[in-house]
Amino acid sequence: MVRLSTVFLAFGIPILAVVALMLNTAYTQPDYAVPAVLVPVVTAANVIYIGAPQIIFFAIAAVLKFRPPVVLFGLLAADIWLVWFEWVLLRTPGTDSMGWLFYWLLCLPALLVGVLIGFAVCGLTKRWS
Repeated sequence: MVRLSTVFLAFGIPILAVVALMLNTAYTQPDYAVPAVLVPVVTAANVIYIGAPQIIFFAIAAVLKFRPPVVLFGLLAADIWLVWFEWVLLRTPGTDSMGWLFYWLLCLPALLVGVLIGFAVCGLTKRWS
């Protein structure tokens, strides 16, 4: 069963990150601003590009039928990593788009840590109930 919180963590946080990134780019680098006609297309492409780890994990968790705490903690860990990385990337002068490949590379360990915490929570709640 898909809960609204997991859908928000899988799609909502990446969408907010993309909007923040596009607004920051439009403000700090007006030469790279996207024309108004292309904003929906560029936003969708960036959500797919930046939110790919969350979207892929969400799909895998749905196919393998992970328990809700496992999915929740996995997505939460990936979203924390996304928000932290974007915060660092936006505040570092002279960064380019290659930094997002670094984000993808280190998102897997964040997801694994979140999944392990989720499995631990499942084990603890099973033991105490």
